[in-house]
Amino acid sequence: MRPARIIATVLFVAAIAVTGCTAHPSTDHPTAAPLATHPTPTAQPPPHPTDPTPVDRQAPIYTAVLRQYLSSGHGHHGGDAGFGEHRLQHIFVLDRAVAGTGAPGWTAPGGGPIPAAVQRAVAHALADVGPLTFVAAADAVIVDRNRCARVRDQGILVTFGPVDGAGDRVQVGVNGFVACLGANSLTYVVQRTSRGWVVGGIAARGPVA
Repeated sequence: MRPARIIATVLFVAAIAVTGCTAHPSTDHPTAAPLATHPTPTAQPPPHPTDPTPVDRQAPIYTAVLRQYLSSGHGHHGGDAGFGEHRLQHIFVLDRAVAGTGAPGWTAPGGGPIPAAVQRAVAHALADVGPLTFVAAADAVIVDRNRCARVRDQGILVTFGPVDGAGDRVQVGVNGFVACLGANSLTYVVQRTSRGWVVGGIAARGPVA
């Protein structure tokens, strides 16, 4: 029986050898390559120059509106604010756009804070019109509320409405307050031309106090 045992042992060892060989990957089927370690870029490409960001739109639009509202020309008062011979010594502007600002029936919803970059750009562009300061609240500049409320420093408080529109023609409401007997509101049509944003006309006027 010894030869039979020897044959059985040889067959058993051969089976183990065959099984062990099949546990290794075949050279005909390589394993998948490891994943790349470099991160995939997630940054979006910059916007096209002709598709300005909201900040790029707000600054020139509000500048055009405020120049038209306060001034009929560089360094001269007497624009659409329409307060006669009252010379405005200081321009205060609320630092947020307020829904409903403008002539009744021609107002826009929305509004919100005016970005600091827009505030700086508007103040710089209108330096020739007069000193301009953005304020956080009307109470910061309105005095004598128990009598005839007025803006301090012989100034005016201007409130913008939100920019209404997304193309080359938008509407913007504006309110101006000087005193209890000096206030008005209107809504402008503002257009983008080859010269930039300009006021194209008045869509509607509100009551004058």
